[in-house]
Amino acid sequence: MIRKCISAGLMCVLLSGFGSAQPLKQAAKGVKNFWKAPAHARQISGALESRVQRSYITAVQTQNQFPQAQRFLQATAGVRVTGEIPVVPKALYPQAPFLTNQNQLTNYFLAQNNRQLSKQLPFYQRYLQDVGTHVEDFFRNQQNITHEQELDMFWLAMQISPQISNLLIAEIHGFPEIAFNVAKLLEELKELQPQREIFVFTEFLPEGKIWGDPDLRPRLRSYIPAWQFASILDIPVIGLEPQFVEDNLDLTLSASAQGEIIWASPEALRLRNQRWLALIRSYREKYPNALFVIYAGEAHITYSRPHSLGQKLAGPSTFVAGIYPQYDPNCPDRRHMLDTSPFDQVTNSNFATQRVLKFTDPKLVRLAGFDAQIKVPLLRD
Repeated sequence: MIRKCISAGLMCVLLSGFGSAQPLKQAAKGVKNFWKAPAHARQISGALESRVQRSYITAVQTQNQFPQAQRFLQATAGVRVTGEIPVVPKALYPQAPFLTNQNQLTNYFLAQNNRQLSKQLPFYQRYLQDVGTHVEDFFRNQQNITHEQELDMFWLAMQISPQISNLLIAEIHGFPEIAFNVAKLLEELKELQPQREIFVFTEFLPEGKIWGDPDLRPRLRSYIPAWQFASILDIPVIGLEPQFVEDNLDLTLSASAQGEIIWASPEALRLRNQRWLALIRSYREKYPNALFVIYAGEAHITYSRPHSLGQKLAGPSTFVAGIYPQYDPNCPDRRHMLDTSPFDQVTNSNFATQRVLKFTDPKLVRLAGFDAQIKVPLLRD
């Protein structure tokens, strides 16, 4: 029956071409590809599913081996996604043209994520051990900083010399106090370097969108006052977050992954950082002498995070600052936690009451993950 259908199709083409050879060759090629492509796609899909299963087993074994390191990662090994990743494959993996549909994309992503888990868990285990053995060194190496709290953003701006091209600001999400202080920092920077062009790049706006665009619909309203203030200072604010993230914020890993948001997983962080970096570098080509202020969540920024912007941009022209909420025992909600920064957590809160931290030894700076860390007071209702 199949042969009859193919023969009939070829005969139709042959007759329509009045017996010429060229239509016959085209038809033969089309039929050949018609049967080859689905089989090839099925082979790719089967191979990817097999890779997911193998990588899942390895990732689970690694998790069991390094349970302490798991707290750094917001995803466990997953065998599937809730549904499929509703993104065009080349948007996530432009260098993987063999991914032709969303099922293949989902399996490829899961396998890559499991591989990242298997790599990063041993990394974080070593990191915990390294920090633990250097706690006394951190105490001895910290700078003595005694200025008043209201001068914190001025002090931070003073650390940014004209030789600094990239100021990376890390936060933990959910604290409007941090955005408020970032706005103050921008004002101090503008006053100290009035002739210098300054650009803000942020996770909290869609990719390529500039604050003030008429079609911009900001998702996170708590940052709007900071962007409005930057506009007053004539500082452009440019979004970094890809639209496919903005459109699928609630997409979760499922099965053994217990419903974690997919975009916080190790592989998604790697992909997002890679895409952010490409946009930032495209602007750097146009503005080689400008100061770029890059403001995002801690997992994207600090030196101690794999694939972070801090790691990719590390060097004499980059300064990483962490801005976190200050410990407040009188605050009734979760913001009273003693360990409000990642560095507090890995040092067992030994530095939790230190409002400003800066170390002089470059090795300790990289180990801590930042050039400076500041705790800002919580806003009262």
